[in-house]
Amino acid sequence: MSARGRARGIPFTLVAPSGIITRGSMYAAALVRSDSPIKTGADLNGKTFAVPAIKDLNQIAAMAWVDQNGGDSRTLKFIELSAPATIAAIEDGRVDAGNVGTPTLTMALEGGKTRIMAQVFDAFGNRFANTGWFTTTDYAKSNPDTVTRFATVMRQAAQLANSHHAETAALLADYFKGDPKVYAHGARGVRRNTRSARHSAADRRGGEVQGDRSRVSGARDDQPARARGEAITRVQALALGEASVPSGAG
Repeated sequence: MSARGRARGIPFTLVAPSGIITRGSMYAAALVRSDSPIKTGADLNGKTFAVPAIKDLNQIAAMAWVDQNGGDSRTLKFIELSAPATIAAIEDGRVDAGNVGTPTLTMALEGGKTRIMAQVFDAFGNRFANTGWFTTTDYAKSNPDTVTRFATVMRQAAQLANSHHAETAALLADYFKGDPKVYAHGARGVRRNTRSARHSAADRRGGEVQGDRSRVSGARDDQPARARGEAITRVQALALGEASVPSGAG
């Protein structure tokens, strides 16, 4: 994740924001078996939780949600599994829970063997950026026109995707060789398009990752840059195993 890279001194910078997740979005969810008694953070104490990658954003979100809902994230055992493997492991009882996104989430729920336990990304707040486009700092400084054009194109693509779900669902199904019906009615992430190429270029000139004005582990849109930076630092520390998730984020 980008926070880990910056914490380790890797010289890269944000080119353009990408997806955002809003509270209650069905873009991703933590699933358990349909007959599982797990409902709260406390119920997950000591349980095994599957994530796409160890110490990724899914794990950080799960830990934050558990701590905010009566549990102790330090007691959980996280294992790395792909989304399809996570569903199979939950159904077979080999893991207790796992966080998966669409379209796997849609297919799993239609199968009837799993249910949503929580939307753990809600622990980060009402709205936050979950993905972005990055490049090395040297490339951005040496190729400002190329990077600015890229940011502009990504903004235009985001506007198209947000306003033409039916058409872009068909494109996704074709690209991923999936069932068009699943992509047509499955939840979709929102593409961030409100940050202009002019602002992205200004960020790159400063040589710092400015990000967009979304929440990151409790950083509000109207908070000053210092507060947002402190929130990002907490996420970095957690990703590196140097801190626990603060409760009450959001």
